[in-house]
Amino acid sequence: MRLGTSPTGTTALIFFDLRSIAVTDFEPAFAEALAQHSRQVQAIAQQSAPPDFDNTIVAMELSGKLLQRVSSV
Repeated sequence: MRLGTSPTGTTALIFFDLRSIAVTDFEPAFAEALAQHSRQVQAIAQQSAPPDFDNTIVAMELSGKLLQRVSSV
């Protein structure tokens, strides 16, 4: 992490250099993120406990973090 200039010209914390990401990096990143999210959703759907707010709604909200991260680049 470093202090740098954002694409809009403002000063911002830079967590990684976007120039280091190639177009060819997106397909495998999305493939892994989608596969992980699918496994998380399947685990929620196949649980043996009766569905309730915590094990369904909260679990869905907490799933897909990698997919959100990849999508935000």
